Amino acid sequence: LAAAAAAAIFSAQGSLPTPEEEMAPFGERSPAPIASHSSRRALELSERLAARGAKMYGAWWCSHCAGQKETLGAEAMGEGGFYVECSPDGAGAENERCVAAGVKGYPTWEVGGQLFPGEK
Repeated sequence: LAAAAAAAIFSAQGSLPTPEEEMAPFGERSPAPIASHSSRRALELSERLAARGAKMYGAWWCSHCAGQKETLGAEAMGEGGFYVECSPDGAGAENERCVAAGVKGYPTWEVGGQLFPGEK
């Protein structure tokens, strides 16, 4: 039954959509919004990290990145300006920056010029 329905849809359209056509309605991908609020401790950490120019390199599709952001909370992540989107199809992607920094996986924190891969 599913095959018959798919055949009817594709015959009505004339052909399968290209990957670009499939992406067109969605455009750039954004990470899920951060649902948690920051604790006082997370906000203090955020201030210290911001003072050191820390960055968190990640990808919109990365579950560990989402977990890291939820741990710190929306206020700490927003105020810190830490997040750098590395996925080429991500909203505001800075893939070249990620490559230049030597990021090999997500999330990766950069603090004081040193890279710290993985959730912290």
